[in-house]
Amino acid sequence: MNAGEAYFDHYERFMRAPIGARKFAGDDGRQVQILAYDGVFPQAMVFASLGVSQWTDCIGHVTEVVCVVDDALETAPALLANCLFYFAQRHSAMRRGTLVDSLGNLSPKFALRFGKSALYLTSCQGFPSDFSKVKLGGDNDGSLVQAVFLSKPEAQFLRENGVEAFETSLQGARVDPIALSRPSLF
Repeated sequence: MNAGEAYFDHYERFMRAPIGARKFAGDDGRQVQILAYDGVFPQAMVFASLGVSQWTDCIGHVTEVVCVVDDALETAPALLANCLFYFAQRHSAMRRGTLVDSLGNLSPKFALRFGKSALYLTSCQGFPSDFSKVKLGGDNDGSLVQAVFLSKPEAQFLRENGVEAFETSLQGARVDPIALSRPSLF
């Protein structure tokens, strides 16, 4: 079984069958599918990448990314895919703490409507504890991280104060990170 099959099986185990999929191609020829899952969280959609696990040459590890949103169901998959291509082109590890803050350039309407201009990768929240580790066979495991949309002030706070301070603030404010219309923490 290859990594893509392992991730797809993992998604089905935790989220059932996808209700849709969109394919995206990057400027460098890389491809990714963004699968859509409904009913995992109330009044939200889970978008899950499939294909990033094949990019170990540029990101250095086997991973995929999930993103849970309550709105922008047509826009979020393309934004997620474009951010994944951005990370790959810059050889950025897709791990907790990784940030891209150019969503305003990718989708000015999205940034204006929701006040979110950055995408942040963090540990998976609200999923079962074993969701973020994917068995690939033998002693090999892949990982899953969660993408969360942030406001410009939130991204700035994260850059200036670090992951721990940002996530402590997020948890302390009892903010629902999947709510795109939520006010900025800062």
